[in-house]
Amino acid sequence: MPEPTEPTESELPVEPELPDNWGRWGDDDELGTLNLVTDAVRASAAAEVRTGRWASLAQPIAPTR
Repeated sequence: MPEPTEPTESELPVEPELPDNWGRWGDDDELGTLNLVTDAVRASAAAEVRTGRWASLAQPIAPTR
């Protein structure tokens, strides 16, 4: 049995009703929506901190094989 390969971009299904951000920040962009996390956004988020407690948002990942 041959190894599966990743589909090319043209082979992926197109969902025209879904939002599309490809090219939103230019052809060479590698950050995507991380472009929205500006210095002002980080400062605003830091201002929300009330205690030093932290909570992990990590989810366990089980092997599929």
